Amino acid sequence: MMKSTVKFLLTLAGSSLMAASSAVAADAAKPAKHVTLEDVGGGRTVVIPKWDNGFFVRFEIPDGSTTPTVYLQDANGKDLTAAVVSIPDAVENSIADVAVSPQGGLAVAGGASWRDGQASGYILFLSPAGKRLQLVRTAPFSPRRICFSPDGSVWALGWELDAGGRELPEYNILRHYGRDGVVIRSAIPRSLFSLPGHAGPVSQSYLSVSGDHVGVYVSKSKEWIEVSSTTGAMLRRWAGLSLGPNSAVIGAFMTDSGSAYINSENRQTQVRTVHKLDRINGTWADVKNVSKRVVGTDRESVLELFAHSQIRWVMPD
Repeated sequence: MMKSTVKFLLTLAGSSLMAASSAVAADAAKPAKHVTLEDVGGGRTVVIPKWDNGFFVRFEIPDGSTTPTVYLQDANGKDLTAAVVSIPDAVENSIADVAVSPQGGLAVAGGASWRDGQASGYILFLSPAGKRLQLVRTAPFSPRRICFSPDGSVWALGWELDAGGRELPEYNILRHYGRDGVVIRSAIPRSLFSLPGHAGPVSQSYLSVSGDHVGVYVSKSKEWIEVSSTTGAMLRRWAGLSLGPNSAVIGAFMTDSGSAYINSENRQTQVRTVHKLDRINGTWADVKNVSKRVVGTDRESVLELFAHSQIRWVMPD
C-alpha cells in the first residue's frame, strides 16, 4: 500500500512539473504584446512617449507661443486626458518631465517665469482628468526628472541655481516630496561628483523608482546610484558605461524586481543598445533581443519604441 501511494505521489508531482513547464513554454511562445498609440499634439512637436505605472504619457515642447499640453493614454494607446499646463501668473513655462501615479494622477516638473519677475522650478500635480490640484514652487531647486513612489509621493532629480542662473556650489540633487508637496528629505550631495560647475550631474541623467529603491544614472560621471526611498540613505554606487565619442545614454530604468537597465545610442549610426547591470560583478551586459529605444518597464518586461507610435513589450534575454 505504501509503495503504491509513493508511486502515485511521484507520478502526480511529475505531472504537475510537466504541466508547469508546459505553461511556461506556452507563455514564452505567445507573441509579444504591441500597441499603436493614437496621434497627439495636432501637429505640434511632442517628446517620445514614456510608459509609467500602466500609462503612456507625452508632452508638447513649448515653442514660446503656446501653452504646453500633457497627453495621457492608456495601456492600449487610447487617449485619456489632454491637460493644458497653465501656470497661474506665469508669462512663460516649460516642461522638463512628467510622471504618472498608479491611479493615473500626473506630476509635471518644469520651470516658469512669473509676472513678478521671478523664475522658478515647479512641480504641478494634476488629477487623472487633468484638473490642477496643487502647484509647488521649488526654487532654488529646479527639477529635471520626476517619478512617483508607490505611496503617491514623488522623487525629483534636479539642481539648484542662484538668482543669476549659476549652479550653487553645494546642494543635494535628489528631493523627495510628499503628496502635500512638502519636502520630506533630500539625498545625493553635489560634492559627490568631481565635475566642474554647470557641467551639472543632472544634465543627461535619469531617474527610476522600484519598490524601496530609487535609482539615478548620472551620465556625466558615468555611474548608477541607488538610495533608499524610505531613508534617503545611499545604498550603493556602480560604475556606468564607457561609451565612444559618438554614443550617449538615452534612458535608465528599473523593473519591479529591481533589475537595472541602461539604453544607449550611437548618434552616428543610430544603433541603440540595452545594457543590464550585473550587481555582483558591477558590469553591464548587452541585452541581445532589445535594440530599439526603451520607453519604460512593465513588471519584468521592457517596452521598446520600434516604429512610429508602435510600442512592443519584450522580455529581455
